[in-house]
Amino acid sequence: RAQILGGVLAEDRVGPEALFLLPRGRELVLELEALVAAPGLYPLAIEVRVDGEPRGELVLAGPGRSARFTCDVSGNGGAFEVHLRARDWGRLALGERQEPCAARLVALEVLP
Repeated sequence: RAQILGGVLAEDRVGPEALFLLPRGRELVLELEALVAAPGLYPLAIEVRVDGEPRGELVLAGPGRSARFTCDVSGNGGAFEVHLRARDWGRLALGERQEPCAARLVALEVLP
């Protein structure tokens, strides 16, 4: 199970950057959903790093659509960090405040 270290707001909203700690496993599975309806925001690329090393990008096509990213993490010796960094983001209401938001976290897991 993933441990959130930072960057995730209420309702699983992922900010411009987020950091997670995951247990050892074979394959990382990440799924995000686009939330912000902002002209010019999409396609929205979100960089995925594992223990500081770039592993690729997850690209969201538009609001209400989700995308899935997988990569091999079997070479990691133990628990590892996953860092997400959005190339851009929008703002969504969170109570009376407007918070920066890149996407909604749908799934983040490591398959054994």
